[in-house]
Amino acid sequence: MAAATRISSSRLGAMALRARSALRLPGQRWQAAPFGTQLVWAGGSGAGDGGSAPPAAPGDDSPAGAGGVGGAGGASDDGAASSPPGDAPSGGGKGSGDDDGSSLVPGRPTAVMRAGVGEQAPKVPQVLALPVRKPVMPWFLTQMYTSDATLVAALKKLHEASKKGAPSYVGLFLEKSAVEAPSGQLSTVARSPEDLSEMGTLASMQTFAQTPEGGAVAWFMAHRRIRANEVLTTDMPPVVGVEHFDQDRSQLRSDMVKALTNEIVTAIRELVRTNPMFKEQMTYFTERVEVHDAFRLADFAASATTADAEEVQRVVEAESLEERLQLALQMMRKELEVSKLQAKIQSRVDESMKESQRKYLLTEQLKTIKKELGIEKDDKDTLISKFEDRAKELRMPETAKGVFEEELDKLRVLERNSSEFNMTRNYLDWLTSLPWGVFSDDTFDLGHAVRVLDEDHYGMRDVKDRILEFIAVSKLTGSIKGKILCLVGPPGVGKTSIGQSIARALGRKFYRFSVGGLSDVAEIKGHRRTYVGAMPGKLIQCLKLTKVSNPLVLIDEVDKMGQGGHRGDPASALLEMLDPNQNEAFMDHYLDTPIDASKVLFLCTANVMDTIPGPLRDRMEVIDLSGYDADEKLEITKRYLEPKARKENGLSGSDTTVAGAVPESLTLTDDAIKTLIRWYCRESGVRNLEKHVNKIFRKAALRIVQAREKAIDELRTKKAQDGAAAAADEASVHSGSTDDIARAIKDSVDEEAAAAGKSDGAAPAAGAAPGSGAAAAASSATMTEEEKDKAAAEALRRRREEEDALAAQLPPSIPGLHDVDWTIDSDKLKDYVGKPVFTSDRLYPQSPPGVIMGLAYTSMGGAALYIEVTSPDAGLMEMETDADAAVADGGDSGGKPRRFKAGGGNPTMLLTGKMGDVMQESARIGQSFARAFMRRVDPHCHLLDSASLHLHVPEGATPKDGPSAGCTMVTAMLSLAMDRPARADLAMTGEISLTGKVLPVGGIREKVMAARRAGVTCLVLPENNRKDVEELPDHAVAGLDINFASEYADVFEVAFGARPEAMAAQLAAAREAQGTADARA
Repeated sequence: MAAATRISSSRLGAMALRARSALRLPGQRWQAAPFGTQLVWAGGSGAGDGGSAPPAAPGDDSPAGAGGVGGAGGASDDGAASSPPGDAPSGGGKGSGDDDGSSLVPGRPTAVMRAGVGEQAPKVPQVLALPVRKPVMPWFLTQMYTSDATLVAALKKLHEASKKGAPSYVGLFLEKSAVEAPSGQLSTVARSPEDLSEMGTLASMQTFAQTPEGGAVAWFMAHRRIRANEVLTTDMPPVVGVEHFDQDRSQLRSDMVKALTNEIVTAIRELVRTNPMFKEQMTYFTERVEVHDAFRLADFAASATTADAEEVQRVVEAESLEERLQLALQMMRKELEVSKLQAKIQSRVDESMKESQRKYLLTEQLKTIKKELGIEKDDKDTLISKFEDRAKELRMPETAKGVFEEELDKLRVLERNSSEFNMTRNYLDWLTSLPWGVFSDDTFDLGHAVRVLDEDHYGMRDVKDRILEFIAVSKLTGSIKGKILCLVGPPGVGKTSIGQSIARALGRKFYRFSVGGLSDVAEIKGHRRTYVGAMPGKLIQCLKLTKVSNPLVLIDEVDKMGQGGHRGDPASALLEMLDPNQNEAFMDHYLDTPIDASKVLFLCTANVMDTIPGPLRDRMEVIDLSGYDADEKLEITKRYLEPKARKENGLSGSDTTVAGAVPESLTLTDDAIKTLIRWYCRESGVRNLEKHVNKIFRKAALRIVQAREKAIDELRTKKAQDGAAAAADEASVHSGSTDDIARAIKDSVDEEAAAAGKSDGAAPAAGAAPGSGAAAAASSATMTEEEKDKAAAEALRRRREEEDALAAQLPPSIPGLHDVDWTIDSDKLKDYVGKPVFTSDRLYPQSPPGVIMGLAYTSMGGAALYIEVTSPDAGLMEMETDADAAVADGGDSGGKPRRFKAGGGNPTMLLTGKMGDVMQESARIGQSFARAFMRRVDPHCHLLDSASLHLHVPEGATPKDGPSAGCTMVTAMLSLAMDRPARADLAMTGEISLTGKVLPVGGIREKVMAARRAGVTCLVLPENNRKDVEELPDHAVAGLDINFASEYADVFEVAFGARPEAMAAQLAAAREAQGTADARA
């Protein structure tokens, strides 16, 4: 089966517009369809209008009806086709007989069939079915183009037959698939007759011409509606039997038809006014076509819109005239709405453009007037004058002055529209915006500095002392030199906020920027001016923003800078800026002139020092900020965090907007704060502690507001009940009827409920008037969004006024608010912050043999870290007899006790607990030292020499690393070997060497705090850490027995209560006593 080809309509608007001046014969009308896609041509004015010639083709000089397309002849007075159109060629002025189409120009009709037109067309029983992209209405002339060889051959055959007198009628049917194809191209979607709609239009071929590309162009005139009721051939395009539909003129007498006709005419005229695109075509229709011909009006209205093919097809398929008019009216109204929207958008665009053009015109006129009056110079002169005025007020060094003059001279000769002009202008703007020689007055008042620093931060004595030293030195020397300080400490201890306090204490401007993740050196030293969008570095931006040459600059997160890459190394770029000997002439890449940054006080912050490059670290004065202990956190919470949280949550008596809303009993006890610190917030800083304190007072604020609103609701209910009782009393006075009293009470309650529902935006209360809810809903549906917002705002305002009025009537003591104890102690803490996050640090009340508590430094501060050692072979080791011991000792046993036999196991060690490489090496060093040390304590114990050991560090999911657990590991191994536990209240830390030296470790402050939190009273620390302990405040070491060890023998003595030699003697005496007891037994 040949592929069906869909034929698309061409645009013929130009033809209709050029035919405006054509001569219109009596009884003829014609109309150009919208968008120029089809041409409507109709003759006569009554119901029986006959066919007459269409107007002249574009460019023809002959009048319509006398030549050109129309040929000769016009319509008779009785409406019959007395003179059918002739076969005049295109552009001809007279009928010229038959034309073979060989000289036709593609796309222009040149001949009309001698058969009737419109309703006068013959009712042929079968036609060739052609698929179209959009339905074609009767009385419309349309052009079709195809490149399909099969269809070209069929159309050519039809044309040749028409030249011999055979009818050339076809049926134009809408393709069901409705696939949009570009105009002028064909679609091969229709593969069978079933792909075509049943209803279509009977049309006659007016002209046919082949194109050089092998395609064909044909013109068709549509006449009447037809229905395909039988498929006669299966080839594509198929031949189908059709049923013709005549116009039932009796329907024109219907009042509904007349009303719909008038509505469509009104819509057409309004569409003409609103949409200029339709004005020309619509004007022709209303002036030349009988608007009361409802049949043509319905078809024209449907085709004139931009509706899709399915909607137009429904008009084609409608048999009733009334139904056609209703569908056409709907389409016209939809088109009218679209046109109104387009007009509205166009109006907005025009107003915006007019306003912009008006402003531009007035601005240019103002410039011209000012120039004529000498009030204002040219823009370039204005810029130059501005830069010169700026430079006069600055104390630029000679180098900067030379650069300024050079760039200013360049600006004078540059054209304003050149790109270099803008670059030079931006450079001069930056150069003259810097505070050359402008310094803020430093405050050298030590008392003021102490007060400011203590007001904002608790503790941090090292930082405060260093700032006070800086002030004192500056006051004595009379000169101020910038310093570079680096505050190193865990997160949340106040490193960034102390920078703001220092700036306030010194009276300096503050500027902060973070270098965390920074990988571009241009952020520090600026871009070269050759780059598009180049800008200076952070230091130059700081000076421009603060407008002084001696601000306090906080460089945050210096330990998190990116590594050097293709964009340079930012850490190396900081070297010049932070070096006191180089920043007197800091060179920014953008300015390319020396900047004096020696008076700037640089303050850097970091969490660790390991990731800061060595050369950069050497240029900074490092101040370590340790975490806060529990006592310090308690004071910080009471002095800073709690008042701040109260103020932020509206619970401060002076800041709350509701008088008497905050109960006086709302307090946070010390026990609750301590519980919060120990079981919820163990980090070194106070950031998480601040979050929990805020959470507590947020919960309290919620409960206070809920209690207050409950009291207001109870008061509102009481007032409603009192109003109902008053209404009942009034009703009883007037009538005395119990029914009236009940009705009055019900009405009063309903009114109060309805008023409350209205203020809340809820549905009407039960008992409201029938239909009131529906009316309100209908009213709300018709409101615009702006009106709805205003109504909601008004309802909210009334609601607030009502609540304020009721709140003013509340008693001084509100039940549920002022008669409740709001004290937040440790027992109530779970209701505010939930269950505790941490549990006890002590796993063992009394550590068994092989288990020792160590101390670790973590991101949360300090923590207890147990070391557990066991031996799977300990229970399987054979014990030496007295005889075996005598043989091993080379003589008589002498009654010695039994002991582990040497060589009874495999001396390996298994390490678990997610230990890092350094910690694993420390464990192996500890094993080697423990084996040697055990020989001094008990030469006859071979457990460490022969058995396999398993060393585990609990909390196996947490990574652990570092050498500070060496002493703890050795002590655990010795405890297992001697089968003797260490003292119960012991914790220790320290690195062990292979020869037994105890080496210093870090994090002493945090480890001491962790020991206090775990309830430990005896500590063993390296001797070299004595200085760190001496720096701790008294409250941090109160109640602790701290022992310092330089060798492991000191650790052994504290853990087991004896020196190694004394322990060896005790063990020997115990063996001898055991041997004697065994001998007696």
